[in-house]
Amino acid sequence: MFPAIDFSLIETDHHVWWSPKTREKPEDVAARGLKFMKWLLTRKEKEIVVVFHGGFLVHTLGA
Repeated sequence: MFPAIDFSLIETDHHVWWSPKTREKPEDVAARGLKFMKWLLTRKEKEIVVVFHGGFLVHTLGA
């Protein structure tokens, strides 16, 4: 559907960090966000699209 986009690093379309019965602690969201940001800084691509939930952004940037 999108031949110019590389989806090869997406391991699953299942929401592994979300459960309707369990809430992730803000500090756990922040730790996950910081881990992602560190990974993002290692990428060689010049253009990367990142899509995520606003709460993830708030906790990551507030960490």
